[in-house]
Amino acid sequence: MRIVFRRPTLALFLLFLPLLLLSQQPPEPAPLAWLEHGPWLSYPDVGAISVGFVTGGGRVGAGVDYRRRDSEEDWQRVWDSRGGQLQNQQPQHLIRLQGLTPGETYEYRIVLVNPTKKQFNDRSFPKEREFRAPQLTLLADDRFHFQVFDNAPGDYSFAFTADLQFSNDVRKRMLTNYHERGDMAKSRFYVILGDALNDINVFERDYVAGVIKHAVGLGASSQPWLFVRGNHEWRGLDAPRWLDFLPAPTGKSFFSFRCGDAYYIVLDSGEDRPAAAMTHHFSGNNVTEMAYLTEQRDWLAELVTHKEFLDAKYRIVLCHSAPCTHNGKFMTQNLEMIVGEQFKGREPRHRIHLWLAGHTHFYSRSVPCSNEFYAFVAPQRKLYSGSDYAFPVVTTDGPGFAGTLDTSCISVAVSADKLSVTARDEQGAVFDRCDILPDGSVVDIPDAMLVKRFTYTPAP
Repeated sequence: MRIVFRRPTLALFLLFLPLLLLSQQPPEPAPLAWLEHGPWLSYPDVGAISVGFVTGGGRVGAGVDYRRRDSEEDWQRVWDSRGGQLQNQQPQHLIRLQGLTPGETYEYRIVLVNPTKKQFNDRSFPKEREFRAPQLTLLADDRFHFQVFDNAPGDYSFAFTADLQFSNDVRKRMLTNYHERGDMAKSRFYVILGDALNDINVFERDYVAGVIKHAVGLGASSQPWLFVRGNHEWRGLDAPRWLDFLPAPTGKSFFSFRCGDAYYIVLDSGEDRPAAAMTHHFSGNNVTEMAYLTEQRDWLAELVTHKEFLDAKYRIVLCHSAPCTHNGKFMTQNLEMIVGEQFKGREPRHRIHLWLAGHTHFYSRSVPCSNEFYAFVAPQRKLYSGSDYAFPVVTTDGPGFAGTLDTSCISVAVSADKLSVTARDEQGAVFDRCDILPDGSVVDIPDAMLVKRFTYTPAP
């Protein structure tokens, strides 16, 4: 039988022939996934730590493999999952590793599940394993390791800075200088204590690429970093995504942890102005802020009953602001509501040894139970009374305060007999130092002090 193609039929056949041939070809394997940012370590505690990163390549599932470093043990795997399914709807991942041996050193690697081209009920998808089996990408590096915190006595140090409202390049320079000339590199952990930028309008662009990326470049893949929420992290179109990217183990922005002899309480001091009309340019979203801060107060009231808190030799608060700074306005009034019942008074219900903060853009170290402090210059604004607090408050510098530094870094060395607090400028020069003893008494180190003692008039 002869088949005769007429010209229109032949033209149509040739037109659709490439599509016919393509339909007979098997699909390409799933594209590889990759890391856009990270990994970084955060939220360390006795026997636990979190690993964060941001993926690229579409809907990427993710996990973390870990084992004791330099061992031949099988890898243990923890997935980022919700409701029994991989969390692959968002590129950010923060995976909690728990049940770790305190004091042990572990290595880890990142596991990425490459997005598949197969769709549900796609019966024409080929049966070959390379198309149907999950396609995994394993990412390992010599930097991917950590030492687990424990509660055994031992010497270590940590450091912090805050109020880095500068250009991205300047922020990177400052952090690099603190790493090379200060105590950052040898710190057990490092803290960005709020206001790392002015606002967050695109979280991955502004905070991840503008802050966390610098931390990763300075060792955050093997040294835990804490990113604490300040009032400027409450501002911007993407500010409500803080808990999407950086939820603490509590699921909130406040948390606690233990390292050696010290117990740490990390608080969220909120915005420094009350919620205004819904159209307000930075506080309009904060319609439930007071309920959130009240929840934090109740969490703290429960926390201070825990054995880990009560048995610690030292208790340290990390918070962007403090209850006795910044003119006694909205934020400090809220902080007093949160901590007053527990920590306020010359003989408080629970003693803490040190409160570390930023926010004022003005280095100061308060003298407990007084209206006196050490600083380079007297403050331009009245401060709220510190005479009702039996612990020192140390605040770091920030831009725009005349007569003092634009930035500074404060380190704390923890040992069996004291906390040694040292303040340095960007070049690594020491300008203030003191020791805090287990009974809470403070000993100045005059040879290391370039600051002066001032008395201030509290705000009415």
